[in-house]
Amino acid sequence: MDTVLPAATRAAIAAAPGSTVPEGMNILQALSEEVRSLPQVTIGKLACFARGAGNEFFMYLDMRFEAIGKSAQGQPESLMGSSPEAAAR
Repeated sequence: MDTVLPAATRAAIAAAPGSTVPEGMNILQALSEEVRSLPQVTIGKLACFARGAGNEFFMYLDMRFEAIGKSAQGQPESLMGSSPEAAAR
């Protein structure tokens, strides 16, 4: 299975070169606020393994669909007893 985590993190940084992140937020928190405040419905399809930041990005969307038998989600921070990074405010 593919892993979404590195791609999501790179995409978040590349999507806004030179932009400023609001004080008190990291880049993924800023991205989540932008996605959640869009005026249209956001829809995502998952056909791989999403964990960490990739899973968090997937959860920002209004509607989420996963391919049966081809997808999985995980939040490794939970097993370590810490908060997921983008959710930690």
